[in-house]
Amino acid sequence: MGNQQTRLLEAKQLLEKMANGVHPITDQPVDEHHFLQDPRVIRPLFLLLNHLNEPKSNRTKAPGKYVISQKQLDAVEFPDHLIGINEFCNRVNEQLDPSVSKKLSGKILNDKLKKLGILSEVQSEEGTKRSVTNDTSASYGISMIERSYNGSPYQQIVFDEMGRDFLLRNLQNLLKG
Repeated sequence: MGNQQTRLLEAKQLLEKMANGVHPITDQPVDEHHFLQDPRVIRPLFLLLNHLNEPKSNRTKAPGKYVISQKQLDAVEFPDHLIGINEFCNRVNEQLDPSVSKKLSGKILNDKLKKLGILSEVQSEEGTKRSVTNDTSASYGISMIERSYNGSPYQQIVFDEMGRDFLLRNLQNLLKG
């Protein structure tokens, strides 16, 4: 059984690297055109990792509220580069106790930031909605960068150090409302 647990841990570590845009064998960041930079690949990987991190007893019924202590917030670590909202949530979720708190999702955080007027929402001609930055976003350390996947450009909302610090300082209040 121990050997299987070791292999499962190694598999999880490989998934974590891929979800964070790192080549799982060479440990080098992948370029922006790599499929591991596409949100359609990254989001399911983070979803799977969050599920794997939950104790089996909590997978059936998640707690109904967010509970995060200052000690847990202080333990959150970030890389030294711009990060997207899903990576921010994943880093916070690493510190949460799943038996006490539900997991933070990019959708919830996006919705809270839109409610505060820090982010906005636009609707395409096809009727799809997406979050975008606005005139106040930059003052909170939030911007958009263009990425590309298979030659198709897309815009990603990213947080710099100021944006990550703002979110961490205000996360408890953001999740109350």
